[in-house]
Amino acid sequence: YGEFISEIVYYGHRIKLYIVESLYIEVFTNIHSGKLVQVEILEPEEGRLQLYAKDVDISSLINK
Repeated sequence: YGEFISEIVYYGHRIKLYIVESLYIEVFTNIHSGKLVQVEILEPEEGRLQLYAKDVDISSLINK
């Protein structure tokens, strides 16, 4: 239903970022057990969003 954007490891969690409609959704899993910890909406103005930027390929936007 949503589109996977990127993932990070942050404070013992693997966090996957998805976009669902116009919302950023984070899915937190424990890095050791693999168990789902929480799901939350990430507001675009939150600083944590920048942590995902390093893995997003924007070359198709630049090389036109």
